[in-house]
Amino acid sequence: MKFLSAFALFWNGKESSRGPISTAWNVRGWPTVYMLDEKGVIRQKYLRGQDLDAPLEQLVAAAERRE
Repeated sequence: MKFLSAFALFWNGKESSRGPISTAWNVRGWPTVYMLDEKGVIRQKYLRGQDLDAPLEQLVAAAERRE
């Protein structure tokens, strides 16, 4: 818990998940996962575990087609 408290303070100060960075990025908790495409555009968020597999495979396949 010490690390998580320090991490939250680093990003948002005393506001924790309601601070400016979390608010701007719509972070609801930690860890928050953002899946980016090869251009850095957010394509998925808030996925966990096996729900990451299919979207990740699609993004990799799309990036490989563009090579």
